[in-house]
Amino acid sequence: MINGSCSPIPVSYSCTIARGAGDCPDVLGGRLAFRPNESLEKKGRARLLPSYLRTKLGRSLALPMNLQAIPIGKRDGLFVTWVRKFPHCFVPLQRPMALVLMALLCITTNGFFAPPKSTAAEPDAPTRSILIVVGAPGEEEYAKSFREWAGRWRTVCSSNTSKVEWIDGTKASEANTKSDHDRVLEWISETPETKERWIILIGHGTSDRDATKFNLRGPDISAEELTKAIGNQDSRWVIINCASSSGPFINALSGKNRVVITATKSGSEQNYARFGDYLSQSISDPEADLDHDFSVSILEAFLAASNRVAQFYANEERLASEQSLLDDNGDSKGTPAVFYRGARPLKAPAEGLQVDGLLAGRIIISTTAQPDRLTDDQRTQIDHLETQVEGLRKRKKEMLEDDYYQELETLFLQIAGIRELR
Repeated sequence: MINGSCSPIPVSYSCTIARGAGDCPDVLGGRLAFRPNESLEKKGRARLLPSYLRTKLGRSLALPMNLQAIPIGKRDGLFVTWVRKFPHCFVPLQRPMALVLMALLCITTNGFFAPPKSTAAEPDAPTRSILIVVGAPGEEEYAKSFREWAGRWRTVCSSNTSKVEWIDGTKASEANTKSDHDRVLEWISETPETKERWIILIGHGTSDRDATKFNLRGPDISAEELTKAIGNQDSRWVIINCASSSGPFINALSGKNRVVITATKSGSEQNYARFGDYLSQSISDPEADLDHDFSVSILEAFLAASNRVAQFYANEERLASEQSLLDDNGDSKGTPAVFYRGARPLKAPAEGLQVDGLLAGRIIISTTAQPDRLTDDQRTQIDHLETQVEGLRKRKKEMLEDDYYQELETLFLQIAGIRELR
């Protein structure tokens, strides 16, 4: 029992963390550290690990029996923050202290322990350019909702190092001004000041045999027009279409170094889409932080919003008329949220296709931790290393266990080195 807040652990080895719906959502206060304690090995006592150690590494973690949780302030030990208690999932001891160290290093890939002395750009230097487009609402009821959703995006994106522009289609067009259609294409054609560019479309959509379009004041804009305008730009692109009938945008816009999200899986899902509401709520919601790393990624926001949409239709006892998709591997197929459990994929697509989410999971929308002070070059290096980690995990069954963990540790240490962790 630790601080009197967890039940006794009925095993003689160790405790690991398994996260799922309804798993002991109790928040524990205080900070703990781990240090060697030889006497525990004889007693066979077990210890708890914080939940994010389990979720970030993507496997069961075991704390060696010669470690004991102690209050912070003692000398020896690795410091961690105790987040949640999960005392009901157990496995025998599997790996030595190196595994715990690797897990802690893995946590740092999202900046949780990022040091303040990193040599990054000034905080006010924009790292991404974002265009929020509110389309033609049709009715005032929708206009109010769309403005509210867009306002949430503006609040979150304006609070970090992003350059945000907004086209509000809920108001009457001004005379002698460019159409919203032309303004969108003009923004895309501009020489980007950043290496990451986002387009967030909030409104209604239509689709037929000829084209799939997002409804704007004046002329609508099609998926094909956006694809042609973006062309082969080197920037990383994030295109989020929260409109009905938006599914075909994935087929048109999917590509290398792109994340494309749609509110529906096809153009035939033409009813009013609620996905945009839940997504705009999820981008800053701590409950959307599925891996408990104190930040919300695009993948986590997508999963949280998709699950809330499904819950809405279930509660209303209605047939779901919208099923969102995410594509970030360039295969133009898209992956629904049901392929995931938590922040990790539960199954793989058919025909040997790869599940989407690797890139989206590395792009952070909001964070409650200290600001990330990495340079663009450092982020690129970390992205490359994290891609290698994912590739290594896929080859795990083909490798000897010791070889697998040795390579995994090497990659984690390289990531820690870039973040100047010692």
